[in-house]
Amino acid sequence: MVRLDTVFQAEDSITPEFAAKLAECAERYRAQVSLDCGSRRMQLDSLICILALDLYRGVPVGVIAEGDDEDAAARAICSMLEG
Repeated sequence: MVRLDTVFQAEDSITPEFAAKLAECAERYRAQVSLDCGSRRMQLDSLICILALDLYRGVPVGVIAEGDDEDAAARAICSMLEG
């Protein structure tokens, strides 16, 4: 398991378009990827789950990946969140 901590750096709160890009990025990897925000942890396999995190600029986010390519998956998601 890999956990990387970052900060959501989008200009505004998360949009459905950005949530879709996060889900598409996570699908490229075999590892299961989830985001940890406050008291919630959601997998990146559902747009509804991603949007439910209610991310906005400046909020700390943990990226958790588990599986064969977990390091690459976590780094790719962190890169997207950081803009």
